[in-house]
Amino acid sequence: MSNVIGLNEFAGLANSALTCWLCQKPASTRAIFCHHCGTVQPVRDIDHFARL
Repeated sequence: MSNVIGLNEFAGLANSALTCWLCQKPASTRAIFCHHCGTVQPVRDIDHFARL
């Protein structure tokens, strides 16, 4: 069950310092698209249910 994360860890992931690969602006771990430029983001290591 190593892919299950707790709520505190999840909150940290949502606010992490990831950036969009195209525009280099901050992007959420859960985001499928960049909220600034609309580019599809690469798949991140996160539980699929947490992504929803």
